[in-house]
Amino acid sequence: MNNTVNLLVYGKLLIEGSKDKPVYFNAYETNIAWGGIEYINTTANLSFCIFNNGGADQEKEFGHSHSQPVLMFNESDAALDHCFLFDNPGKAFQYYIKTIPILLTIKQQFSFPVNRKTRKSQFSTY
Repeated sequence: MNNTVNLLVYGKLLIEGSKDKPVYFNAYETNIAWGGIEYINTTANLSFCIFNNGGADQEKEFGHSHSQPVLMFNESDAALDHCFLFDNPGKAFQYYIKTIPILLTIKQQFSFPVNRKTRKSQFSTY
């Protein structure tokens, strides 16, 4: 993926990982960040997922940080459970919704241990 790759979700996109098999979003080439996921007038349920190196689409930058959100919820209900956002050039969230339950979700700017050859996470602190 590159910095202009974004997923626009108008229907249903299930992102349901597990403790042992989280869903991992990262750029194919680690030196080129990708865009983000925008949910539009729908419902978003994300569980056990990891987002890395996202929020780099300059066409979608806004707000005080002048960056793109990795996850944007536009008139959408959202629930995040065990989701992690690490080392993203963009902001973690932007939302225009009534509520957004977030359970054990972390956004941090530090090195995230990933095996670059297998692209498998070495992170497990659930």
